[in-house]
Amino acid sequence: MGDPDKRHLYDQYGESALQEDGGSDDMFGGFTPEELFQMFHGEDVPEVDPHKVEDTVYPLLVSLEQIFRGETRHIAHIRQIVCQDCKGSGGRIMPCQMCQGLGTWQGQGGGAGEGETCPRCHGEKEVPSTSLRCVTCRGLRTVTVEEVLTVDIPPGVRHFEHLVYPTAGDAFPDKKNGDIICIVVQVPHPIYKRSDMNLHVEKTISLRECLLGVNWTMRHVNGQMICIRSKPGDILSPLSACVIPGLGMPSRTDPMGRKGALIFHFTLILSPPQLLTLEQQQGIASVLPVTPSGYDPCEVTHTTAVFVDPDQLPRP
Repeated sequence: MGDPDKRHLYDQYGESALQEDGGSDDMFGGFTPEELFQMFHGEDVPEVDPHKVEDTVYPLLVSLEQIFRGETRHIAHIRQIVCQDCKGSGGRIMPCQMCQGLGTWQGQGGGAGEGETCPRCHGEKEVPSTSLRCVTCRGLRTVTVEEVLTVDIPPGVRHFEHLVYPTAGDAFPDKKNGDIICIVVQVPHPIYKRSDMNLHVEKTISLRECLLGVNWTMRHVNGQMICIRSKPGDILSPLSACVIPGLGMPSRTDPMGRKGALIFHFTLILSPPQLLTLEQQQGIASVLPVTPSGYDPCEVTHTTAVFVDPDQLPRP
């Protein structure tokens, strides 16, 4: 690592400080705050304060697991600060000629010495030159520094929530500092879908599980393995749902620390055996009710249906 500044960041904060969204040129890099606002809200950015420096916006890609437990990130970011050598004037600091660098003068015709505060340097004894540029900022009035912002992602933070760090952004003379706004972007999870404090899982069940119950083991977003088991004797309907309180997401606003629910949505997938013995058919018939047809058996002509794969049927 040839860059000594990056070497220092790596030694102090680890690899994450160099790879976080604020310090990398990933797919979010290069967007202005207005473009990011439109990306996340689909509307125009509100009116900007002309007396304030533009805010700096960083997207934070976080997983459900990270949102559940919360975490701290270190973002390396580059900001502009007011040049301290020229006090933001852009000119080289020179001794005040009016008071000869004393900060006071004796009034009209009195010259330098004990008396009133110098009206040119206001007692600072130095003034910026109007002809010589500041060596440090080269007349730009600001300098570039690389800093590390510590971002605390609280448990239960919402998708697209703004974590605001006031005055931590860019600075410019005679203006209020800009803010740093970290926008939480929740990464889609392959299993769980979040709705406020609740977690949802789409689950397919077999005919056997529908009739005899379910017994699964899966990893929760809290990192633990959980067992999902239905009550003995319960029969699941094809489009039923199962609610488990307390296994959802935490809430930032609940003082009791309660969590939402884990909700399973079931879809029945029929995969029956190709052939049932007479004994098996009689066993099923003994527990499943018979639906009467409502017709007189003497008026019905009986046929035998042959079920085939729909893909084998001719197209109309």
